[in-house]
Amino acid sequence: NCINGWGIYIDSSYNHLIKDNHIDNVIDGIYVENSNTNDFVDNVISNCTSSGINIKSSHHITLYKNLIENNIYGVYITTSYSMNISYNTIIGNEIRGIGFYQGEGNTINYNTIRNNDNQGVFLSSPNTDVFGNSFEYNKIGIKIDTSNCDLYNNWFNYSTMLGAHTLQGSYSNTFYRNRFNRNHINAQNEGNNKWYLSS
Repeated sequence: NCINGWGIYIDSSYNHLIKDNHIDNVIDGIYVENSNTNDFVDNVISNCTSSGINIKSSHHITLYKNLIENNIYGVYITTSYSMNISYNTIIGNEIRGIGFYQGEGNTINYNTIRNNDNQGVFLSSPNTDVFGNSFEYNKIGIKIDTSNCDLYNNWFNYSTMLGAHTLQGSYSNTFYRNRFNRNHINAQNEGNNKWYLSS
């Protein structure tokens, strides 16, 4: 357990497994910059005043089976690529469960993304696959401001505003085999994207 500062700080370091840590009440639970091929597994990260996990300018990072809850941001990623975010539980974060800014070629799959106050996922990283996730009780399940992403086999349930929202300027994103249930509005498309909706 950590009291203040950063729980784990990694800069210009490679090929690590970070596993089974409990991090609470710090600025960033895990901070990663200019570091590649690192795996973060089975960590519990909560009550951070910035982000549960903050990753910058890195690639080939895996987040697997972590519990990330009650932070300002759950996962905040900038200018990074080939990230894999899978089988995590991301709940109760104040701004976004996951925020992807720039970078490309990422994967978000089989996560439970629930009760995040603003958006479950904000995606501005092109060529990203989003599949098999459960979005529940978020204000907006996913908001997209990018291109060439595939979103399929996701569940969007009980969003208080929108299940899925694509912004103006988004294009060539494809939605198929997703399920929408009891959202205030299931989906809103303001860009040039392809939707094959399933009820």
